[in-house]
Parts: sequence; structure tokens; C-alpha cells
Amino acid sequence: MSFVVRPFEPDDAEWLLAAHQAAILAAEPYSRAVRESWAHGLTAEGYRQVYRSRERCVVGVAGGRAVGFCSFAGDTICGLYVHPDHQGMGLGRALLAAAESDLAEQGATSLRVQASLTARPFYARMDYAAVEPVEIATRGGLPLAAMRMEKRLGNGA
Repeated sequence: MSFVVRPFEPDDAEWLLAAHQAAILAAEPYSRAVRESWAHGLTAEGYRQVYRSRERCVVGVAGGRAVGFCSFAGDTICGLYVHPDHQGMGLGRALLAAAESDLAEQGATSLRVQASLTARPFYARMDYAAVEPVEIATRGGLPLAAMRMEKRLGNGA
């Protein structure tokens, strides 16, 4: 299935909620309890708040609905999630490329992300280097093991 990457619009919020929850709940090797804690408290209004904030967001649309997104600000990739039914088709790569291009245009010379264990191989393929393990407090309160990763921008970023 083909997709289009475009800026986030408030009407995307319900679709993004569904895609975000599905991606988190499928994120192995985390336990079910950690995945549920990670997804806890997500609401469509939360995405609308991102729209009104300084954080920027691009979405991937397939079949008329948003099935993935990448949010970013300053020098940070805040989140990149693709619905499991659309993973492995290049959408994550396209979303990240759009975010990196936008951030480079804004003057960023390097980027950072706190990558889940599930996302770490993806970011490594996108030339992000592992810096140090981190523990993130999830919305539900359980800790999430992750890796802080960085990428220098330059030619081809």
C-alpha cells in the first residue's frame, strides 16, 4: 500500500491515537505490563495539544487515514510510531527523513532520540549511534528500558 507524508492536522488525532496504541502494544520484548503502562493515558486531545505546541509533527497517510507519525522539536525526535500493519514498508524511514530535513533547515547539526529496544535497530539503520542506556518513566509509571542515540547531520541528512 502506498502512503503520503504530510504535516499533522488536528483531524488526524483519532487515527494517530489508534496507530500509536497499536504500535506500543505490539512492542516486544517489553512485558505486557510495561506496554500497557507506556500506552496508558494516551488521548486524541494529546495529539491536538502537540499541534498547538512548538513541537512539529508529520504523519504518514495510507488508505485515507493517518497510520504513523514522527514528532520533533529543536534537536530531538520526540516520537516515531507506525501502526504494526504498516511497518516494514518504508513509512518510518520516510517520516524520519521528513523530520530530519525540517530540523536541518531549522539549524540542527545533530539529532537525538530515546529509542525503545524495539526501535533501536531501526535508528541504527538510519545512522543513529547508541550513546547510553536510559530508563524512561512511562505514563503509567513503570520504567521503560531505552537507548539514547544520536546522529550528526551533514551531507545527505
